[in-house]
Amino acid sequence: MTVLMRPVAGDNADNVPTLSRPPSESAQVPRCLHRALMILYILLALSCIILLALVLAKNSEMSQELLVLKRELWNVSESVRECQEEQNQGWSSVRRLIMEAKQGINVVKRDVQSESDKMTTLLRDMNQVKNKLQEISKALETKPSS
Repeated sequence: MTVLMRPVAGDNADNVPTLSRPPSESAQVPRCLHRALMILYILLALSCIILLALVLAKNSEMSQELLVLKRELWNVSESVRECQEEQNQGWSSVRRLIMEAKQGINVVKRDVQSESDKMTTLLRDMNQVKNKLQEISKALETKPSS
C-alpha cells in the first residue's frame, strides 16, 4: 500500500493523506485463475476419492486374506485338538495295559509263591520220609534175624 496525497473537495490548501491502491492491485482476479483453482480442487477431491477407493479395495483384499488365515488357523487348531485327544486315548490305553500287566505279574507271583511253598512242604515231607526210612533201615539192621 502506498500513501498518496490528494486534495479532498472542500478542503483548503492543506493536503490530507488518503490510502489508495495502485492500479495493478485494483484489478480483479482473472476468471481463468478462479477456474484453475476450481480444477485443482476437483483434481484434489478426485485424487482423494481414488486413494480412498484403493484403500478400501486393499482393505477388502486383506480382509479376505485374514478370513483365509482364520480358516487355516481353525483347521490347524482342530487338528491339534484331535491329535491331543488321540494322544490322551493312547496314554489311557497304555496305562490300562500297564495295570493289566501288573495284575498279571501279581497273579504269577502269587502262583510262584504258592508253588514255592508247596515245594518247600514237599521237600520237608520228603526229608521226613527219608529220615523215617533211615530209622526203619537201622532198626532192621540192628534187629537179629530169627
